[in-house]
Amino acid sequence: MRIRKVHSRDLSDSADQVGALFDGLGGPADRLWPTERWPTTPLELDGPLAVGTASRQGLFELTRMRQRVDEYEPGRRLVFRFAPG
Repeated sequence: MRIRKVHSRDLSDSADQVGALFDGLGGPADRLWPTERWPTTPLELDGPLAVGTASRQGLFELTRMRQRVDEYEPGRRLVFRFAPG
């Protein structure tokens, strides 16, 4: 079965301002990840934000969701693809 889940946010900021939000994703100054709604599921990146960078979300190893950055256009688009399983 194929599942497609899309999270999006409409922002009125400039492309440079949005790019700064993307660049901070998963870091200590992350202002994009909704920690006010999901405080127990932080997003962690295994390196700089770039195509192929692995990430995980969740507190415990057994419940972590794993994904990779599939597409990244600074200031325009960020796509994650979940790992199988």
